[in-house]
Amino acid sequence: MFFTVLIGLYTLLLFLVFFLITLFVWCLTAWWDRQRRVYHYSLCCWSRAYVFLMPMWRLRVEGRENLPAGACVLTPNHQSFLDIVVLFCLFYPFKWVARSELFRLPLFGWILRLGGYVSIQRGSSTDAVRMLEDCGRLLEAGVPVLLFPEGTRSKSGVVGRFKAGAFLLSAQHGVPIVPIAMRGALEAVHNGRVRARRVVLRVRVLPAVPAPTTVDLVQPTRQAVENIVREAVEGL
Repeated sequence: MFFTVLIGLYTLLLFLVFFLITLFVWCLTAWWDRQRRVYHYSLCCWSRAYVFLMPMWRLRVEGRENLPAGACVLTPNHQSFLDIVVLFCLFYPFKWVARSELFRLPLFGWILRLGGYVSIQRGSSTDAVRMLEDCGRLLEAGVPVLLFPEGTRSKSGVVGRFKAGAFLLSAQHGVPIVPIAMRGALEAVHNGRVRARRVVLRVRVLPAVPAPTTVDLVQPTRQAVENIVREAVEGL
């Protein structure tokens, strides 16, 4: 319990310090950097520093060369809130689709709003349509989009069934899908509590999968990518 409280205070302190830094970056760049890429990279630096400063964590990244230079849809598996911190460590200029309630949190929600990330209200079909439209505009502008296709965290670490949204985006805008396999976040953070154990946080960016060329190919592509990610996670 003491360890969890200590880590929580440590994380809050880092959030405060880096929020002020990223706010300063936003003020300097917002007027000319419309896609907030510089701001995004400042968050990447924060994430890398946070992981680096945790003495019980080690980060291992493979396959970064598989990240395209232009628009794509990133589809990582999801185990813990730590996943997004680790994904920012890729130093890749994506826009993340996050639950709408996260945007209402102090500090963290402000960071998401300043970065122009995309919200979605879970369980609302109307908001899902709006989210797909927002993501579509980003893809048309050449910006990669990241969605957790499981829709929620896996409590067991086993990759769950992927939803179709990411694959519909890929088909509609003709951009590739980049599967990403992650492991270790669940061992590091479980139910919001940081565990006092040494953990290797592993990320493997897999080769891109071409966009489905017809609507009929969306479901087969979804299933294929789900299988690719599941097998890769098991092999990490």
